[in-house]
Amino acid sequence: MLVCTAFLTFFLPVAVFADEEDAADHSFFSEIVSSVSDVRFSHSGMYMATRDYMSVKVWDVRMESHAVEVYSVHDYLRSKLCTLYENESIYDKFECIWSSNDRLVSPLAVSVDRFFHKFPRFHSVS
Repeated sequence: MLVCTAFLTFFLPVAVFADEEDAADHSFFSEIVSSVSDVRFSHSGMYMATRDYMSVKVWDVRMESHAVEVYSVHDYLRSKLCTLYENESIYDKFECIWSSNDRLVSPLAVSVDRFFHKFPRFHSVS
């Protein structure tokens, strides 16, 4: 599944960041909820955060094969995807933001559950 395409410079090749999808988790809604709605680079430029409906993923820009950190935001909504699809809430777009020191990544704006989430990063920041 294509997650993000980033142009490094005008003349350099394109980097394709892809995350393997587990075939057992595939459903009618998989493509909708895994569509990236926001991409933000960290202040250091070493990482980028991608936001989809269910999660925030942190990617090391030097490693395209998989996200180095994944934070579940709306996992409890998986059982309610039919209802969200019927009332078109499944198409809501969300953003993410980095803290000023890149130690926290957070969905920007209040999520579906009306809570503001912030996630301390697993990896140390250089």
